[in-house]
Amino acid sequence: MNPAATSNVRPAFTLIELLVMIVIVLVLFMTALPTHRGVKVRAKQVQCASNLKQIGLGFWMYQGDHGQFSWQVSTNQGGTEELIPRGGVADHFSKLATYLPAPGVFICPTDKERQAGVTKLLGFSNTNLSYFLALDVITNRADSLIAGDHHVAFNKHPVKPGLFAFTNPAAISWTKTLHSNQDAAALGNLLFTDNHVTTTKSEGLPDLLKALTPPTPRLVIP
Repeated sequence: MNPAATSNVRPAFTLIELLVMIVIVLVLFMTALPTHRGVKVRAKQVQCASNLKQIGLGFWMYQGDHGQFSWQVSTNQGGTEELIPRGGVADHFSKLATYLPAPGVFICPTDKERQAGVTKLLGFSNTNLSYFLALDVITNRADSLIAGDHHVAFNKHPVKPGLFAFTNPAAISWTKTLHSNQDAAALGNLLFTDNHVTTTKSEGLPDLLKALTPPTPRLVIP
């Protein structure tokens, strides 16, 4: 064998070189992890917004058949108007069973506290719902609030389930229950009467609410 030929053969990776490569791979992985996590959160937030759009279409189909939304129609005529005082928001959403038979549309994919109801909303309750309802909707205005994500806070405290009438939009914010990584800003989705959905952070929420008509609508929180 030619000694000159064997002298040019490079030895295999040394232990130090192998460790260096492992460290580099780990650093690259940890760098990409927040981005990957953020993409997943964003995708679920978009799905949540899509759910709200479908719910909005359901409300408008009900309105087309009955002339008003369910909470504006007497229970004697098949609506839920008399049920408002007890704050059972699921009662109002359950009227959409004819138009939105898939119960998964009422659950935000980031909502770990709720679960989808059964088919055709039988036994449907607040535990199967991720969205609040705005009772004082004005149907002939495009900027009137109709629904939104349930994780609303008032004076930095989560709003309890039931009827909630706020008088100070500046005190309204989002909790981090939905759509937020631990270090990310809290944000949420709002559905308006023209069926567009706005995603806003907590710091932008008060100004958005002040511009509403009316500026302090009553909400029913599930």
